[in-house]
Amino acid sequence: MDEKLYLPHSTRCFICGESNDVGLKCRFFTNETGHVYLTPTVQPHYCGFMSVVHGGIQTAMLDEAMGWCGFTQGESEELYFTREINVKFKRNVPPSVPIFIETSLTDIKRGFAYTEGSIRDESGTVMTTATGIFVPIPKVKMAETSNFLLYVNDGRRYLEKAMRVCNPTAV
Repeated sequence: MDEKLYLPHSTRCFICGESNDVGLKCRFFTNETGHVYLTPTVQPHYCGFMSVVHGGIQTAMLDEAMGWCGFTQGESEELYFTREINVKFKRNVPPSVPIFIETSLTDIKRGFAYTEGSIRDESGTVMTTATGIFVPIPKVKMAETSNFLLYVNDGRRYLEKAMRVCNPTAV
C-alpha cells in the first residue's frame, strides 16, 4: 500500500471519537486510490457471542468507512449520510486480532455514492461484506459537523480534500 493519507476523526463518534470512553477510537485512512481503510483490533467487550465481534459493531465500522469512501472518491464537497446498507456475515470475526477493512466506490448516480466494503483477517479471508448507498449531507449540517472533526498534529499526513472541505481554516 502506498502512503497513508489520514481522514479526520471526531470527538464523540462511537467509531472514531477519541473522547468517547466506550468507543472504538479507530483512525480511517486512504491513499491515492481513494479507497478507505481501517485496521482495528476490536476488544472482547464488543462481542455478542463469546469470541465473536458483534454484527452491529462490524456493520458500524463498515458503514463509517463506506461513508468516508463516498467522500474521498465522490463528487460532493460534503460528507455522506447512510441511505441504505446491506451486510453479509460470512465468517465469525474474532476479537483481539488485527482485521483489515477496505471500502471502495462502485458508482455515483444522481449524487448518491454507491460503495462496497469488506472485513478480512490477516491472511485475506473475507469474513464480512457490505454494500451501501450514501447521500451528501446538507451544507448546513456539514458546517456543524466540521466543528467536531479533529486533525492531530502528530506527523500524520491528511487527505488534502479532507483538509480543504472539513477544516477550511487549516488550509
